[in-house]
Amino acid sequence: MMDSCRYSENTIKGGMTRRDFLAAGGATVAGLLAAAPTGRLARSLAREPSDLLFVSNAGDKSLAVVQGDTPLGKLPAEAVLFFPANGPSPPGNVIWTGLDGGVAGLDAQTGRIVARVETGSAQNYVQLTPDGHHLIVAARYTDAYLRIDADPASPTFGQVTARFDIYANAGPCDVTVERSGRYAYTPDRRSDAVSVLDLDAFRVIRTVSVEPLVGNRPDPFMATVSPDGRWLLVENTEGGGTESIFALQDPTDPREVVRLTAEDGLGRNPLTSEFRPDGRFGYVICRDSNELTVIDLEALEVAGSVRFPAGSNPVSGAVSTNGTRLYVPLPGRDAVAIVDLEANELAGLIPSGPVPLHAVVLRTTVPAGLDRSGLLPGVLPVARTFPEGCPYFCCGEIV
Repeated sequence: MMDSCRYSENTIKGGMTRRDFLAAGGATVAGLLAAAPTGRLARSLAREPSDLLFVSNAGDKSLAVVQGDTPLGKLPAEAVLFFPANGPSPPGNVIWTGLDGGVAGLDAQTGRIVARVETGSAQNYVQLTPDGHHLIVAARYTDAYLRIDADPASPTFGQVTARFDIYANAGPCDVTVERSGRYAYTPDRRSDAVSVLDLDAFRVIRTVSVEPLVGNRPDPFMATVSPDGRWLLVENTEGGGTESIFALQDPTDPREVVRLTAEDGLGRNPLTSEFRPDGRFGYVICRDSNELTVIDLEALEVAGSVRFPAGSNPVSGAVSTNGTRLYVPLPGRDAVAIVDLEANELAGLIPSGPVPLHAVVLRTTVPAGLDRSGLLPGVLPVARTFPEGCPYFCCGEIV
């Protein structure tokens, strides 16, 4: 898909000034790359499972692999991970993603598609259940939910095991599963509502309206449930973006308690959100203002922001398995930002490859077919210029 959307690299010929290098996180990147393991040590580390960050680059259809702070190389991939790539770190090696017309499971060790399910919907949103056994799919344009067997050891791996057709013109956009694995939540974009899906019965048991605050309709389109199961964050497009906070004291009955706006300190064009694992803070990824808005979930207010270099265009995030970091791909800078979740501040940038859209953390071994022939291209010192009308989530309208 990326071939139809041309872009300009805007790199500086003849090198970078010190100011440009530091502005792009270069000092941190230089230190990280210098620490890269080589030779016998690198081969030994590759045989041991570890927490690896897999970054999907739309520009060359590759998976960049990062260990700790160190880029290891890239792996050719048969699919690009689309928005959102996945939920919390899944078990095993299969990364699931919604494609045009269907859903695919990508083997992180080989970059190959190992399962595919056609849905008939141009947009599909996916998340694994906490045990990793099932993939829940919201097929937006067919108003349907699917449950897919996601266990590679199962004889029905990659097959649809349940389906529920929600009401007509709902437009379920995104899906998020709470920690017990009993309930999932979806914003119904075309009807301005949030639905609760009982995963045991596999049917919708409640639909709650989202009332407009700025403009004629709120247009809820993304949602994330907190790890402690207390809160549901919902991103709305109204008025340049608002953020709904739903309380989940009763997980079957979400109640909106706060709607944050720009006047409260919310960044522009909030796209999706993540949480610190203890549920203390929520992080709203705001593309147009190149930042994370930090939400204090005790005070239910904006606590501050984490700013990225201009033109970063952040669209997604992945939390480390130890819960101390949030990795945010920056397609406008060919980098991944490291956010320190204890200090709520930017800790550095890692080069990742062209147009990184999404990232997933897996505990696995380093892929045997990883291209280690050279270091990944560096962080763009000047933001990429995307063409007018670019259809991708990194730069186009949220449609």
